[in-house]
Amino acid sequence: MFTYKNVLNQLKEENNQVVTDYEEKVEGLTGKLEEEKFYHEYLSNIQSYMHYRVPFNFESQFDWALLAQLASASLSANTWLELESKKDRKPELYIEVNAKGRKVVRKISELWQFQISNLFTIFIKEWIELTIVAEEHLEEKKEIKQELIKNKEYWINNILKINTIKKIYNVIE
Repeated sequence: MFTYKNVLNQLKEENNQVVTDYEEKVEGLTGKLEEEKFYHEYLSNIQSYMHYRVPFNFESQFDWALLAQLASASLSANTWLELESKKDRKPELYIEVNAKGRKVVRKISELWQFQISNLFTIFIKEWIELTIVAEEHLEEKKEIKQELIKNKEYWINNILKINTIKKIYNVIE
């Protein structure tokens, strides 16, 4: 299964500067997500959600709850759940990013394995980098936390909306 530890090992093998900077300026990375400062200070505040459509061939290869948590917490992407019809048992998870000046929207269920792996890496690196910035600049830390609160509220409301629609139409997973 592709996990946080896989991403961290990959970044370390590549001698990625973000890992070095984090370990010098924040703390050593343990390889256990729940123990990392960026997780317990930021990501753990976002509710994970794993009941969305994923690519059929990769159902057991990724930590889907973590991907939703990382994506919904991201300050560089917009993430939402959407039922495409009232009879859908699982919503689609959409991710929108700005790429070279244009918005790109993708459904997780339509991504290839390497694209999903890249999303994990991008989002984990983002939170490692944001934690470094927050450690160095108190004002930035406040802004990061404010944005995270907005993302959390949006995500919770989105989950509640999906659950309400499913309840109204008696859709069972």
